[in-house]
Amino acid sequence: MAVIGGKYWGIPGYYPYVGEAERSPMYRKDFLNRLGIMQDPATLDEFKAALVAFAKADLDGNGKRDTYAYGVP
Repeated sequence: MAVIGGKYWGIPGYYPYVGEAERSPMYRKDFLNRLGIMQDPATLDEFKAALVAFAKADLDGNGKRDTYAYGVP
């Protein structure tokens, strides 16, 4: 979910077996900031680029490339 122009934006999905908060993709803003990305992704291409960067970086600092970029409940 991103805030663009003061409004919340997300990619809706339908998962009847989970709660409302788990129905659209979300990302960690602190991970974006650690990568030097200060603006929220505004397009699907930017969202994908952020996910690829998450997966390639050691954002949890444990010395391994084991950070999941995206998951579906």
